[in-house]
Amino acid sequence: RRAPPPTMVLLRQVLVALLTFAPGVAAFNPSTRSGWARPMTMSATAEKTTIDPRLAEIRGAQQKLMAPLTKAAPAGSSQERFVNIVGDFMAEYAESAYTAGLSVDQYVGIIGGLLSNVGKNLKSPHKFEAFHQAIRGPDFDFYQFGNDFVDTLMITEESTTEGADKLAKIDDLVAKGDNVILLANHQTEADPQILRLILENAGKDA
Repeated sequence: RRAPPPTMVLLRQVLVALLTFAPGVAAFNPSTRSGWARPMTMSATAEKTTIDPRLAEIRGAQQKLMAPLTKAAPAGSSQERFVNIVGDFMAEYAESAYTAGLSVDQYVGIIGGLLSNVGKNLKSPHKFEAFHQAIRGPDFDFYQFGNDFVDTLMITEESTTEGADKLAKIDDLVAKGDNVILLANHQTEADPQILRLILENAGKDA
């Protein structure tokens, strides 16, 4: 199971907003840290509701990450709508990160990595060749980033996988030297990471 269409649409809107609001994005640096979107979880008593300190810390980090963008787009400015889109996404992702058990450092690493790399690639766009090999370093591991980003949104304990029996047939064909081509009638941005998670859970090399 994966993040629903609204979540992925929101992510697309975030990327469009960041592309439009490039100056503020370029200022982020995650290294200077001083399914469905998961529901917010709180511990409550009959008298009052208390917020887990880790959740409060993640929310605080989200507000600090947003501060430069918010400051650069005052109310009524042409950039305000884009900043609000980014803020809504980051707030929702903060709740997902908390429920997924992430620490504040992990949340900052993922969101800060997203923002900083958008900024860097706006300044110096990466040129993709006809055959692209995963970039695993030296400065940033994009493959691991993609996995961490999507894993936060996955609720694996409530997810099911259909067609896993086909994996054994694929293994058999490859072992015989045959080629296997997988065709899909649609694809979302998160599909490669979700497929990797399915394969890992099935004990396969992703």
